[in-house]
Order: sequence, then structure tokens, then C-alpha cells
Amino acid sequence: MLFFIAIFSLVCFHTSSVLAHEKGTLVQQIDGSWLENHEPVQLELEHAVTTEQLVWGLMQRKSLPANHGMTFNYNTSLKRNIWAFNCLIDLSVAFLDEHKVIREIHELKAFPHRMDPRRPVKNLNDLNLYPHSDPIIHFFENRSITSSSNSKYVLEMAAKWFKRNDIKPGDIAIWNTDSSIGRIIRTLDIDNFIPAENLPILLTFSQKTPLSVWLPGDTADRDVAFLDDNFRILLMTTLPGGKPFKVDKRPVVFSSTPAKKLLIASPTWLKRNGWKEGMTMELHTK
Repeated sequence: MLFFIAIFSLVCFHTSSVLAHEKGTLVQQIDGSWLENHEPVQLELEHAVTTEQLVWGLMQRKSLPANHGMTFNYNTSLKRNIWAFNCLIDLSVAFLDEHKVIREIHELKAFPHRMDPRRPVKNLNDLNLYPHSDPIIHFFENRSITSSSNSKYVLEMAAKWFKRNDIKPGDIAIWNTDSSIGRIIRTLDIDNFIPAENLPILLTFSQKTPLSVWLPGDTADRDVAFLDDNFRILLMTTLPGGKPFKVDKRPVVFSSTPAKKLLIASPTWLKRNGWKEGMTMELHTK
């Protein structure tokens, strides 16, 4: 997000016009297409859903193709623990919340040489060869990683994959377990878009795409509304600020329905003006 922060100081050069609500409310329009330099990252995914799949994971994989990974889909949100027992390759592990927001990213080192070659683990039944008291089990448990907050999903990719692709906590992963295709949407930092009390900011984008926004730290609340190209409100909410947030708990708002515009307003502006999801905002050039 450093790229966005660096450019926000130039925001005045991208202001294209001021629009007026039919009741007289003004909206400052800003061309947001210059924020779209990062396209969503496309993924090829396998999905662990059953108990057996969740236990086995990526054990015994000798490599992963480019942008290929595995999702772990749990029924509940809990603190998750991931280890490298019986793994042959180093991995990057992302812990995601119930909305598939990436909250933490860790590197998980494999130690295949620490497995006992006399007791190879080729299937789930072979796990019985290693009782819980086994020193090898203890070795891998002591080098496991645990999420600091509750996580409902885990995404495992090749080592350093998230860093190489500039994926950070707060970004959104999208997948359906019925399909091998997934993607990650980078979250826009809107901290430096500061609307006046009665002058919301309207960001417009060159293409419709799922949008994700967050407030990164000690800042004021913002009303946000995701709009389609006809100014229909797809989703609206108040994004909380006002205190420092840990990186794994930053407030994120995400519109899975492709949006073309993003309205940023002062807190409660949407409610005060009677806007609701599904309504169309009639905006006119001043």
C-alpha cells in the first residue's frame, strides 16, 4: 500500500469535476483509474474440504506450479495451527477470516530430512506410525505456526509467493470450492481520501471489479458505498476508525459484486441523506 500512500499527495491533480445531488448535496468526483495499476492476481487452486483433505493438505508434494495453491475450508473460525510434518517443500501460509480477508501471512519451512525414512508416510493410515509422543512429532509441533486471531480459511502457496506478488494482510481472496479458479483482490487504502462534512468523494474506476477498501490506522470513521455504473448502491456501511489497529484486525469492507464507483463520505452521511442499498443515486454535474 506504500505506492498508494505516496501518490495520495497528488490527489488534487485527479479531481475531474464536482457533482450535485438533486437535493443540492455536492459530491467531489475523482478519477480512480490511476489506482488500478495492480490487477487481481489469478490463482489455480485445489480445495481441502473433507476431514481427510484438511489433514493431508500438501504433504508429499515435490513442487507447486506457478500461482498454484491449496485452500483449507473449515466450518468454524478458530485459531489455526499449521505444521510442516511430512512436507517436502517450504510454503507460504495465509490465515483468512470468515470473509476471506487475509489477516496474517507466515512462512513455513519444511524439514523432510527430519522424517524417519524407515517409516514413510504415503497415506493417512501411515500417520499411525508416528504416535503423539514421538520426538519427530514434537520437532514439527515446535516449528508450527499458529494464527493470532480466529481463522476460518487457510491458503497455502509456494514459499515467498505472497511477498513476490505484493499480497498483504487486508487483501481479499475469492474462490468457490466448485472451481479451480481463484483470485486475490488488493485492498485500497482510503485513509488519505478525507471527505468534508457535506462533500463526499466519489472515486470512479475504468472497469467494473470487486473492490476492497480499508482504513489502516488512527483515523476518522468513513461512510463508504460501492456503486455500479448506473450509480446503484451495491453495498454501504460505516468503516470504523479512531484508534490504531493491528495489521491482522484492520477494518476491511469488500464488495463481491463488481463495482464501478466508490463513494467516501463523513460518518452517518449516507443514513442522514436517506440512502439505502439498492437505491440509485441521481448525481448531476454542477
